[in-house]
Amino acid sequence: NLKAVGNFENNTLNLAETRLTGPQGMSLTAGGRVVLGGKAGPVLDVNADINALPASLANGFVPGLDAGGKITGKITALNNASTPGVQFNLAWDDAAIAQTRSAGLAPFRIAANGRFENNTVTVDTRLSGQSGLAISGNGSVGLSGNRPLNMKINGGVPFALLGAQLAGQGFVLEGNGQIDVNVGGTATAPLITGSANT
Repeated sequence: NLKAVGNFENNTLNLAETRLTGPQGMSLTAGGRVVLGGKAGPVLDVNADINALPASLANGFVPGLDAGGKITGKITALNNASTPGVQFNLAWDDAAIAQTRSAGLAPFRIAANGRFENNTVTVDTRLSGQSGLAISGNGSVGLSGNRPLNMKINGGVPFALLGAQLAGQGFVLEGNGQIDVNVGGTATAPLITGSANT
């Protein structure tokens, strides 16, 4: 069920009251404004509470994504008139997309908290899953100009995740790998440095 009250004018979507409910406890309530088409990029000034929202809703916007799992969390407006933005705390449980399924990877969990303001996403995220998968990442990603990247990623990757692909080639690999990577540069010319070892 969807209930929405608001308007769209001057490239601004105003949400006075929006509520989406569905089976298995799914709900989304939101209010605020989204400014589109500005020279400085999109402006988010939104409050939202999300519970068990199917990630599959994104499949209609991204062909071939085939996302699965459910998203729960909270988005809170920063209430800063000079630089509108939002703070977010989100979790995607049983996460999967077409690429992870084709690679034979089991569903995993992604937890992310951070903020979006001045066309920059600052995030602290953790990916966890079966066989001891545990990867953390933090830093910032610019969404305007040359879209600068400043991210650090580290953690453990169990070789068991590659079992299906390796078995098909007659290989068996046990243990875990450790990664410690820095991603800089820009979205069109990323600069990746760091190490990976067993």
